[in-house]
Amino acid sequence: MIHFREPLSRIAILGWFLLGLTSQAAGQASSVGLQGQLDSDVWKLRVNLSDDEYEALEPAAPQMGFSAPTAPPSGQNWGDSRREKVGNLFGVQFPWVRGSVDFTSGDDEPKTIPCRIRYDGDFTYTMAAQSPKRPMFIQLLDGHDIQGVSSFRLHTMQFDQTMLRERITSHVFASLDATVTRTAHAELSLKVGNKKPEFIGLYTILEAVDATFLSKNGIPETWLVSQTNGLNTIRYAGENWNAYARTFRSSQRPSDKQQTRIIEFAKLIDEATDEEFDARISDFINTDELLRYLAANSLTSNVTGMSTIGTNDFLCLDAEGRFHIIANQMETALGGSVLSGSPDELTNMHVVRPYAGECKLFDRLLANEELRDRYLNIVRESVDGFFTPEKMNPLMAGLTDATANSRERETQAAAERLRTMMQSIGGGISPPRGTGGFGPPPMAPSTFVEKRNGSIRKQLEGSEPGFTPRIPNLGGIGGGGSSGGRQGATAAITDAQFRESVQVSGDFNATLFARSPEVNYPVAIAAEPTGAIYVASDEQGSLGADKDGGKVLRCVDHDGDGVMDSVTTFCRVDHVRGVVYRAGAVWVSHPPYLSVFHDDDGDGVADRNQRLVSGLTTDMVNTRGGDHTTNGVRMGIDGWLYIGNGDYGTPKGEGVDGSTVVLRGGGILRVRPDGTELELFASGLRNPFDIAIDPQLNLFTRDNTNDGGGWDTRVSQLFQTAEYGYPRLFANFSDEIMPTLGVFGNGGGTGSLYIEDESWPERWNRSLLTGDWGRSGVFHHPLTPDGATFQLTQQTFATISRATGMDLDASGNLYVASWWGGEASVHVGPHVGFVTRLTPKG
Repeated sequence: MIHFREPLSRIAILGWFLLGLTSQAAGQASSVGLQGQLDSDVWKLRVNLSDDEYEALEPAAPQMGFSAPTAPPSGQNWGDSRREKVGNLFGVQFPWVRGSVDFTSGDDEPKTIPCRIRYDGDFTYTMAAQSPKRPMFIQLLDGHDIQGVSSFRLHTMQFDQTMLRERITSHVFASLDATVTRTAHAELSLKVGNKKPEFIGLYTILEAVDATFLSKNGIPETWLVSQTNGLNTIRYAGENWNAYARTFRSSQRPSDKQQTRIIEFAKLIDEATDEEFDARISDFINTDELLRYLAANSLTSNVTGMSTIGTNDFLCLDAEGRFHIIANQMETALGGSVLSGSPDELTNMHVVRPYAGECKLFDRLLANEELRDRYLNIVRESVDGFFTPEKMNPLMAGLTDATANSRERETQAAAERLRTMMQSIGGGISPPRGTGGFGPPPMAPSTFVEKRNGSIRKQLEGSEPGFTPRIPNLGGIGGGGSSGGRQGATAAITDAQFRESVQVSGDFNATLFARSPEVNYPVAIAAEPTGAIYVASDEQGSLGADKDGGKVLRCVDHDGDGVMDSVTTFCRVDHVRGVVYRAGAVWVSHPPYLSVFHDDDGDGVADRNQRLVSGLTTDMVNTRGGDHTTNGVRMGIDGWLYIGNGDYGTPKGEGVDGSTVVLRGGGILRVRPDGTELELFASGLRNPFDIAIDPQLNLFTRDNTNDGGGWDTRVSQLFQTAEYGYPRLFANFSDEIMPTLGVFGNGGGTGSLYIEDESWPERWNRSLLTGDWGRSGVFHHPLTPDGATFQLTQQTFATISRATGMDLDASGNLYVASWWGGEASVHVGPHVGFVTRLTPKG
């Protein structure tokens, strides 16, 4: 990740985003009636940092993935160069720095408070990392507080340009007496050293769950505070605490007593009989508190806390062994969680099941008729009471008016920054283009409330069924964790499940060629002409760093019935991501290396190997796993091996002849089969998982989405020396990059393959196939020549759960891998995945 230290460069990148904000009419308005708020006025904050502290604020490069915040070392001096750091889900380490903050609200006199500050956020930080307006965390020192708050977050609200959703959702939770972190709005300026203060923009303030918050809510500081990967991930995983540590993330290790209680809670949820669950659940958690929490999530269609992504809310364990839940960070509520459904679908979210997938805690809670009636009464009273358009709309209008001046100032400041930058560089600049993002934009919160109220009423009357939100694909984020506390399928896929999972055109027959546990976690496939296939099996998962989890399997169907009869472990390598077979040799991509293996005696096991290329990715492969490192490899008719490289980049790749290549970000490399002449082929991609090559040496790939940053899943033709624009150019300077053939919204691009085979039906032949993990499908792309390139369309060829790699054998059989039952994270048990064979009929 690049961070621009020159102010003009950083400001310019943000400028286009800020210019998209719509200024409102000026004027202040009171938000009387809002619950769960810190203030109805806009706070004015100015952060003051010395030059050295501002320089130290910049985070270091990521070192590990999914790291939980750690407690400060005992006796640490805050001025020590060994600063305390907090890691986010992507391994970015945020250093704490010391400074002060000037605070003003309403007509109050300003006051200066000593504080320490760091950047903050997971997806939100990634989206704002190259701009001056980044999410921050401020902790007041020496016993100071602002309106009863001793530490708070500054949210940039990239997922909510209305900047209303978090505040209104906090109001809904507080109106139901559900414990929630309070909110406000704030203008932020930054003063560094002796420089003139710089106006940054409008933020949403969110109070932190710290000792002050816990005390205010009657929860002693000594109690255990943790964040789960969603309440749907609380599952019994045995009596060893290590199996739960990544599900219940805390800044301190729980005591033996606390560990035992958490395990008992998980066992009650996951394994108790209905009678035992009903009798004992109130010993563990206040059911009325939990029902109100569920009702607030249901009213606001908020899925990011209790399930789905599930990294925001807190679960506290008190000294009596009872749990308490705290709602937190809700900027994608009120129809903003478009990864889980369209805006209209979210207005119709199921009242009783307002969460994606299975959540045993709530499923079992509402199976109790008495508790279900109590829950429905809470919802009914809400839609007849405070949660009506007549009562909610004035509150939203008040917040809009209260922040109008701040929005106008931010827009003007952004325009001035652009003018200053352009004067300094003396050039022209293209207007911004739409960034797309995940699906259609969310509807206005006021429209959402009106439609949501109507849908809930119809559901309570029984005239509307309700929509169950989808589980989004985020590359392992949310519900990821480790194998502890996470489970994949409990058994291999059955024939019936296979028929449900795989749906293909009537021109083909589909067979379950191989299944777990013999063949699991299949990433890529290479076929021999005979029909024997090599399967790259990565039991480490995308985010696993444990050793000895990768292998290449040779699978053989001796009788030709489309089902594997024998399997051998051809070779073992960590993080196996790609495989190619040619004339008895098998090339394997296992970042940071590319190696070639030979089976001299024909027993299906490699006898010798040679490492051809090293340094293909960063050390992140050893700390965070193979995700976004080096991916698939495929051989072209020119004899070169083409390698897909993820956006971790290649700091210094080196072939056996000493040839080197450096790649910042994602792209395509190529090398001779003997490991010589390593070179860069194309750059500016995000995470090309696989490469398709046609007989005329045209190259194609389906690239991954950017998790909300505007870079949608796209299919591109790959030209030598071409730049494709990720991450800096695609939105604002698209005339300077190679255009894509097609943009297809949300998804996770995987396998790519060009089909030209005489046995294939004409309508599917001489065309491109691409796989998509997020959409659980393989797509067909007819290619119509158009000058030097092609016109491309997309239609579904096959529905396959979590499709990954694919290849074709000499008889026209297409083999497609699936991670059915698994996650884009780590090892979650042996029963993940299968390989299907699709054969043209006749």
